[in-house]
Amino acid sequence: MKHLTDYINQLQAHGEVFFISGQAKKALNISRQALNISLSRARKKGIITTVAKNFHLILRPEYQILKCLPANYFISFLMGYWGVDYYVALLSAAECYGAAHQKPQIYQIIVSKRVNPIRCGKVAIDFIYKKDLTNLPINKFEGPTGYYKVSSPELTAMDLLLYPKQVGGINRIATILEELTDSIDIKKLLELAKTSKKLNWLQRLGFILEQTISPNDEQKHIELIRVLKKYLRQQSPRYVPLTSGNTKSKSKNKDWHIIVNTKIEGDL
Repeated sequence: MKHLTDYINQLQAHGEVFFISGQAKKALNISRQALNISLSRARKKGIITTVAKNFHLILRPEYQILKCLPANYFISFLMGYWGVDYYVALLSAAECYGAAHQKPQIYQIIVSKRVNPIRCGKVAIDFIYKKDLTNLPINKFEGPTGYYKVSSPELTAMDLLLYPKQVGGINRIATILEELTDSIDIKKLLELAKTSKKLNWLQRLGFILEQTISPNDEQKHIELIRVLKKYLRQQSPRYVPLTSGNTKSKSKNKDWHIIVNTKIEGDL
């Protein structure tokens, strides 16, 4: 095999969507300098793009306008290449459960190491660092190129309330929760609450659910509020603000121990 394009075509024929510089150099039996020249030419032609050092995506014609592949095509491969534990999270996870309300513009991933964001053509990926990802409830979704990890509905709800700035604030969270609630398993949510070291997200979750409940809500929504309220009574939580900001002269909700420093206005 003499040319990089031949190598790329062979990979595509076997369903591959990426390659590593070292693998290409070995397969082509060429110098690093010669490989870099070939990679540069391939990028200019739009048949590949480089999303990380030595990690290249193969762009089929339908994705050359995007100048990248959709994130779920390659994210599990990239995380494996980096040796970083991860899961698709927040708005991107909510979208997997049909609860994002609108398609997120940025693909959001929680990772076990600090990683810089990726901007690849029209695809944007942000990485949110979380120190410990062990024993968290994760689901596997099947994508076009294999499986990738996504936070469970229960973990998605928790993360939304732990990282409100990354998802657009409390009102957007309230809108997402109105749809995400259908996917939440009450027992699994309580199990997550018991293993979590924080109560503030659960307090905010219960308060938001109670504030946004409507006469048309299913019994499950009502039962979820009841169970959360009962659990929190047993924990003796401290008062926490609904959102970051001024908490002086604000009303307090005794059921959820929430300092109500903003008004919830969902979009649904």
